[in-house]
Amino acid sequence: MTRTARKTKGPRQKPKRKRMRLVVLFAIPTVVVVGGGMAVAAVLLVRTRGDTPSPPIPEPTVTTVQLPPEPAPRPTEVVDFADGCMSADCHGPMADRPHVHQTFADEACDLCHAPDTGGHIYPQLVTTEDTCTSCHDTGADHRFQHKAMSEEACLACHDPHGSGSPALLVADTTEATCLRCHPRDSGKINHEPYVTDHCGECHDPHGAGNAMLL
Repeated sequence: MTRTARKTKGPRQKPKRKRMRLVVLFAIPTVVVVGGGMAVAAVLLVRTRGDTPSPPIPEPTVTTVQLPPEPAPRPTEVVDFADGCMSADCHGPMADRPHVHQTFADEACDLCHAPDTGGHIYPQLVTTEDTCTSCHDTGADHRFQHKAMSEEACLACHDPHGSGSPALLVADTTEATCLRCHPRDSGKINHEPYVTDHCGECHDPHGAGNAMLL
């Protein structure tokens, strides 16, 4: 019996697999200066390499955060009203607001504040409510009063010095002021007067004869 030898093509080779590795090149800490404040953002650059062409590297994204300005330092000695509170570096810029309380514009600080006795405190002459009601009718005689008035008095909604709002609100609009305490009400109201004129069209924010301040 004759045996026939089989021809072989050599050792069998495994097919090559294309490998792709993710390589982190470097992270760049970036400092961005915005309006007197600084924000730090890390920009991470990533690319791939291997047997296939690498995709283009995306543009880095930088996020900036506005930091609140540092408060002005208090004077180290007693400052008299006659020296002009608004001429000082710490109070002068407040007069640049779009709407300024008339007593503040007239530099009549002593109508609301007692003289400085040290520490640059200038306490109010009387309570906030009594200070405001000496010139303003706040509707305190109404049967129902706004809770904000009974707890924080006028300062809950108004800035006694100046504001971006003609009513000297703590926010630039009536809606924004109300939503500081009533954020859950904004998404469920589509009443036309509310959409066009906001809360003040139906509600009296100071007080009313109705429990809903209508």
